[in-house]
Amino acid sequence: MWSKELIKITREMLSKMPMAMMKNIDGFFGVLLLQDGKYVITDRTLNEKYVFESIDALIEAGWAVD
Repeated sequence: MWSKELIKITREMLSKMPMAMMKNIDGFFGVLLLQDGKYVITDRTLNEKYVFESIDALIEAGWAVD
């Protein structure tokens, strides 16, 4: 899991910004957009979309701001 500091920064940034560059603990990178109240991350390599209901859910899935 990411450091407490990075998790804190991720929460702060995503609560203020509708878009962010993201990284995953497993080595993936993506772009996050807030769409219809959901956090949608599009993987930059695979072009797959991951949809999360909350910031906590995407952090639990291993995502953090890059």
